[in-house]
Amino acid sequence: MKCLTVRSPYAQLIVNGDKRVETRSWSTDHRGALGIHVSLVRADLTPGERRLMIGPDERRGCIIGRVALIDVVRIGDLGDLDPCEVALGNFADPNHFAWVIRRPRPLLRPVPATGTYGLWEV
Repeated sequence: MKCLTVRSPYAQLIVNGDKRVETRSWSTDHRGALGIHVSLVRADLTPGERRLMIGPDERRGCIIGRVALIDVVRIGDLGDLDPCEVALGNFADPNHFAWVIRRPRPLLRPVPATGTYGLWEV
């Protein structure tokens, strides 16, 4: 399975179904199952993002769930998004990409793994 490393708390928000669009500077042709791995590095949060967080899980360096990557589109081609979704992503650059994710499934037991940049195989 392909995996994507995401910083905490965004990885947990994805797996919990609270974040349905992941923004990236790069695209992929991959569609389908995608493991979500929590980076060892935690994201720097803005005050607005901190207000949206309700007790994020602090597991790091492990695969915590999987989602279905159903589409990747340029941010400039996206329609209207929920304000909470916008607060959780980097939608400023219209040339970056929105990874549209659905069907989150948390793992009962996280799988320790060393992540890396880009998509990687587990």
